[in-house]
Amino acid sequence: RESRLSCMMDDGRETRAVISRSIFADDDEDWKTSTGDGSVTFSRNASEIRFDDYEEIRGDDPQKDPFRSNASGLPKLTHNGGRSDSDKGWSSWWNSSSQDRPGSSTSSISLSEKKSLHDLQAEVRTLQRKLEEARASRWNRLSVRDTIKRMMLKKPYSLEPYRSFEDKVDLLQTAIQYHDGNCIMAVLMFLKQTLRFGKFFDLIVKFPEAEQHYIAYLKQHYAWFELRKLYRDLARYEDEWVLLYNQNRNITPADTRVRRLESCLKFEMPGSDGFAKSHYAAVVKEQIDLLSRQIPLEEKDAKAESLGEYALFKAHPRSSKVLYTSLITTLYYCCFYHYEAKPEALRSPIKFRTDFKLSEKQYLWTALAARARLKRWGDFEQLLTTKGWFGSTKLKSKISFDKIVELLHKQKASPDQLEKYARLVDDLSLRFKVVARIGRHVLAVQTLVELRDRNQLLQYQEKVPPTDRRTHDLIYRSLNDVSIKWR
Repeated sequence: RESRLSCMMDDGRETRAVISRSIFADDDEDWKTSTGDGSVTFSRNASEIRFDDYEEIRGDDPQKDPFRSNASGLPKLTHNGGRSDSDKGWSSWWNSSSQDRPGSSTSSISLSEKKSLHDLQAEVRTLQRKLEEARASRWNRLSVRDTIKRMMLKKPYSLEPYRSFEDKVDLLQTAIQYHDGNCIMAVLMFLKQTLRFGKFFDLIVKFPEAEQHYIAYLKQHYAWFELRKLYRDLARYEDEWVLLYNQNRNITPADTRVRRLESCLKFEMPGSDGFAKSHYAAVVKEQIDLLSRQIPLEEKDAKAESLGEYALFKAHPRSSKVLYTSLITTLYYCCFYHYEAKPEALRSPIKFRTDFKLSEKQYLWTALAARARLKRWGDFEQLLTTKGWFGSTKLKSKISFDKIVELLHKQKASPDQLEKYARLVDDLSLRFKVVARIGRHVLAVQTLVELRDRNQLLQYQEKVPPTDRRTHDLIYRSLNDVSIKWR
C-alpha cells in the first residue's frame, strides 16, 4: 500500500513523500518513506523518527532548516492522499501520541530559545574539537621551549614525551629561565615521579631556585618528615633544628611540651662545635626553665583562687592563665600578685630576676607598671629610692622620669603624684612637653617661666581653658613680673 504525505516548510514550500508499507509486514513494523533527499523511518513502538540523510538536508540557516521549524525539530506532516483503514489508524495514533510529547509540534519555542540552543550546540562542537586536539597532541613531541610557553599560557600540554634524563634537565632549566614558579613546580613534580631520588636530589642541589621552590612546596603541604630529610641531605642542620623546634614548641599540655623541648636539646649537629654550646640551646633551656616554673605556679594559684584563699584574687580576678606566657608577662604577674613573697620562693619577682638574669631596666619597668596599677604608691616610690651619701635617700631611676610620668598618667594617678615625678625631669623643655600633654597647666606655666620663654607662654595661654582661673592668674602675674628676664 501507498500513502502520500507532504512536509510543509516554514517558507511555504511543500515536500512530498510516498510512504509504502509491505502487505506482509506485521503491525509493529516501522513505517518508512524515501524521498529524493533521503529516507525517514517512523517507529511506532519507540515513537521516534530517524532521518538518515539529515546532514545533507539541513541548511546553515535555522529559518530554512525543515527539521528545526518547530519545537520538536521535526517537519509538520499532513496527509494528502487516499486513506485506507490502516492509514487512518496509524494517523490517529500519531496525532494522539504527539499531543502528549513535550517536544511535539503543538509546543512553541521562541526565537531566543532557538538561538540559545544553537549556541550551545556550537559550544559543544568547539569543546569536542579541543578535546580531540588534546588527545592527538598528547604524544606529539614539541620543543622544550614551546612546551614551557604552553604551560605559562595555560594551554594543554604533556610532559610524557620527554623521557630521557637530558630532556628532563632541559625542561627544568628552561622553566627556571622563565622565572615562572608554577612551571617550575610542575616540572619538579614530573621529575619526582619519573626519577630516582638520587638523581632528583642532584638536580635540586644543582639548581638553588628549584630547591627553594620545592622547600616552599613541602612547607605549604605540611610534609615535615620529607622536609627534615631534605634538610639533612642538604646539610642544612640549623634549618632542620628550627623545623624540629617549631613542631614541638606549641604542643600541649605543658609537661609534654617540656619533654619535647628537652628532646630538641639532644639534637646532633654534625660539623659544628656542638649544639649544646650554640645560642639555640641557651634559648631552649630558658624556655624549659620558664615552663617548669609556670606549671606549679599556675596549679597553686588556680587552687587558691577557686577556694578564695587570697584576697587579691577577689579584688583583681585573673584575666588569663600564667601558663605559656612570656618571661616579662610572668614577671609582671608575680609583681602584681606575689610582690611580698619571700626572695627564695619560686614565685618571688626577685628570684625571677636573679634566675633569668634580667636587667635592672627590665625588672624596674615591669614592677613599676604592676604596682602603679594596684595604686601601691609606697612600693612605687620604694622602687625608685636610692641611698646617697651619709645615709640620705633620693629618687633616682635608670628609666627617664618622663616615661614614668606617662606611666602614672596612663594608670590614672593622682595630680600630686604626677607633679611629684614630673618635677624630677631635668630637661625643662622635655618637662614642659610632658606636663602639657597630661594637662598639668600650672606646672607647665612654671616650667615656661623657668625657661624665660615669653612667646611660648603667650601661645600656651590661648590653650588654657577659660574656666581655669588659677592658671590664668599665674600667667598674668608672670608676664607682669619685672624681675623675670625674658628671652
